[in-house]
Amino acid sequence: MKIINQLTLRYLKQNKKRSILTILCIMVSVIMVSCVGIAFYSGQQFYKDYIERTVGDYHYHFVTDNQEFLDTLAKDSKIEEYYFSSTMPYYGDNQLESNTFFNMKKGDSLYFEKENYKSILEKGRLPQNTKEVAISSRYLKANQLQKTIGDTISFYNESDQTTETFKIVGIIKEYSSKNYYKSSFSALSYIDCRQYYTVYIRDKDVSKNIFEHKKALETKLGEQSGMFNSSYLAVQNIFEDNSHSLFLIFYNLIAVIVIIIVFISIFIIYQAFNLSINDRIQYLGMLSSVGATPKQKKRSVYFEGFVLSLIAIPLGLIVSFVGLGITFFFINHLEMIKSLNIQIHPQISLSYLLIVFIISLLTIFISLYLPARKISKISVIDALKKNDEIKVKFHKLKTGFLSHRFFNIYGQMAIKNYKRQGRRSRVIVLSLIISMTAFIGMYSFGKNMLTEMNRNNEFVHYDIESNFAYKKDYYNNLNQFLKQNDKVDNYYFMSNLTAYVNIDPSYLDIPVSSSQDFQITLVGLSENKRKELFEENDLKYNQNQVLVYNGTYINEEGKEYSQRFHKIDNQLMKEIYIGDIEYDENGEERINHKVKLKNFESLEFIKKNDFLKYLNINEEMEIFFIVPMDYIQQIDLKYTSIPMECHIFSTQHQELTKELENLNYSAYDYAQSVSENRQIFIIIQIFVYGFVCIMIVFAMLNIINMMSASIDKRKRELGMLLSVGMSPKDISKMLFYESFIYGLKTLLYGIPICIGIEWIFYKQMSSDTVFVPSFMAYVIAFVVIMIVMFITFRVGLMKFRKQNIIETLKEDM
Repeated sequence: MKIINQLTLRYLKQNKKRSILTILCIMVSVIMVSCVGIAFYSGQQFYKDYIERTVGDYHYHFVTDNQEFLDTLAKDSKIEEYYFSSTMPYYGDNQLESNTFFNMKKGDSLYFEKENYKSILEKGRLPQNTKEVAISSRYLKANQLQKTIGDTISFYNESDQTTETFKIVGIIKEYSSKNYYKSSFSALSYIDCRQYYTVYIRDKDVSKNIFEHKKALETKLGEQSGMFNSSYLAVQNIFEDNSHSLFLIFYNLIAVIVIIIVFISIFIIYQAFNLSINDRIQYLGMLSSVGATPKQKKRSVYFEGFVLSLIAIPLGLIVSFVGLGITFFFINHLEMIKSLNIQIHPQISLSYLLIVFIISLLTIFISLYLPARKISKISVIDALKKNDEIKVKFHKLKTGFLSHRFFNIYGQMAIKNYKRQGRRSRVIVLSLIISMTAFIGMYSFGKNMLTEMNRNNEFVHYDIESNFAYKKDYYNNLNQFLKQNDKVDNYYFMSNLTAYVNIDPSYLDIPVSSSQDFQITLVGLSENKRKELFEENDLKYNQNQVLVYNGTYINEEGKEYSQRFHKIDNQLMKEIYIGDIEYDENGEERINHKVKLKNFESLEFIKKNDFLKYLNINEEMEIFFIVPMDYIQQIDLKYTSIPMECHIFSTQHQELTKELENLNYSAYDYAQSVSENRQIFIIIQIFVYGFVCIMIVFAMLNIINMMSASIDKRKRELGMLLSVGMSPKDISKMLFYESFIYGLKTLLYGIPICIGIEWIFYKQMSSDTVFVPSFMAYVIAFVVIMIVMFITFRVGLMKFRKQNIIETLKEDM
């Protein structure tokens, strides 16, 4: 056996080209498997760091005002640590005005440490008791308060209706909360757990036992107010029963991808070893003639696979780490990653590495099974005679009427050559189908994933949003500021208000009880935006006209109606009013504090347009009227306030946001959020298209391997064609037709398989979009296959031309 192994090593050294090509095939397989593992594990660790920094490293939290619960936590040995926080709204010194309102964040020392609030200190220190406060310099400046460290400051707590006095111990920067959407905080103080508080808990046992422990704590608390930090648990592979976590979807997708990669790898590696064994079939036959047993020949094949694996697997892993390292280097230079102060690095756990190694090794040895079995069974005489060549009966080479009608002599010869190849041509077609499937599968996966991400992160059409409760002075001041600011490109105000109307049923195309008032939404809109709606719907602008959407309507039972109204005029409504919804002892709904509104004088239908989705309403399930902003401003509500938004367009959104905040206006920089989302989108694109590129390389390597082997096998055949008068140009034409036949067959058989794989990925995404195959990918795949095949044939033919025809015909005789 030792001698046969030495002979195998000598053969690998002598046939470097074939050995290198086989190593490359194994390497591509290892790279694909390891890149999936490394990328996922590296991303998982990065996301874990990100969650710890942005949400927190706790496992679950409770919101309660139960004082006895504190003792329960202190005595619980299963808890590793816990900390507290709360958010309290305050007004400046009993002035219940919007410009003095702010949120105060309260917490204990561990909470301040976890949130790294020391980083926002401008001077002084963080609070250490409930009578101390760290106030933002922006709040002091906006309210013209001449306060510094050591002074006292009073705030009015509307919920308790008390005035609280604090000692200023620190000056902080204004900051936005990581856990509260669009909320900023102007002060920090130490928590008083006598009021409602949030307690964040981290267990010692990081396993599914966390769920049982939380239930036990809820039983002691006497209420189910606990919530899991699902993202942090999921990133540690801890999922609730019937969980719909994104990580589980990723696991399913990765499982599908790995199965596809393994299947494709088995085939390509099998082909590589099969070609290698066919090249040395006579050599193995000679070994049989001098006493080598079938078992020894089979072991020689496995030994060849083992040797090449020892070279290819480490190289594949190294290339994967280097390639992903370069990719992560560019990702770490994205602005969003820099701002988080977290970096992503190529890393893999020992268990993941072991899985990658086992999958790669199993893939290789499964691929070797058939070649080893074939070589062990072939007889000595057949091996020496190379009696495995293709044999086709004469009648099977006949071409039909259509081929005579539409193909010239070169096309007919190509068809006969395809038939003559028999099993070998089917193997080539299957190999090409595998390559096509690999490319289209990854392309489809990438397209679906990016589409789903893009759909879930729709970018709004404005740059900055300012939310406030309507006050005439506040509105006028903000309006004046935006009108005079050079950084503002455009802006408009809007407001959504729920109202009730008594509608004449004869106007409606939807069922409504005549005895019950109908709920509608009043959408107040600035005139500049209303003018756009008039223009888009080809209507003459009228400042007092109310616009009514009359498109598809879906009621609470899910029944769909094509329109809401038969007709519309100023007699539509008998009465319109606003009020507060309350419920009596029997649970019956009633409306108090009614404020009667002015009836509409003129109404006009509008068609559906893209702007409607930005009105913060469900356009298919609500009846809404777009009214002038003046109409909303004239409403006098004593018990509630009118919510209002200002949408601002600005190319200098970051600077403008800071200016608005410095003047104590609410401002949320949507454009910056969009920029961050786009950077996340770019990261995903890099990974997805990186895998697509690997698949393209894999497909090309597969095609080159198969076609170059096909040319080598057909040297005598091509030599005979040259000897009977065909020119190299004629042979090129014949090979072009052969390439076209292979490409056409690949497309014909590959399309149903690829559509099936696309459907699997589509279903794994749980998308509610319509399934559409990636037609462009099919065109690209066909063109690439044709180009690579033709180039490979041409290169092989150029090498063949340099050989002597007589020597070629004598070869192997």
